[in-house]
Amino acid sequence: MKFRVVIDTNIWIRILLRGRITLPILEAFNQDKFQLVMSQSLLDELHEVWNRPRLSKYIDLNQAMRLEQQLKNRAIWIEPKTIPP
Repeated sequence: MKFRVVIDTNIWIRILLRGRITLPILEAFNQDKFQLVMSQSLLDELHEVWNRPRLSKYIDLNQAMRLEQQLKNRAIWIEPKTIPP
């Protein structure tokens, strides 16, 4: 049984920036060791962050688009529910 995992935007950004500390997460994702759970709002946030001027100059857009395609193809897509206060 695989764990279902939500990965925060800042982790994906660190992966795109080739952060060594995130290498085990990327390897586990590439080896299909967990089931990724994503939402459209998380993907939208990822786009917004990687397009920020201070980050976009360090991120390879082709690599970012390949990552996005992997996320779209391999994740379980959900629509998060809001919990009332």
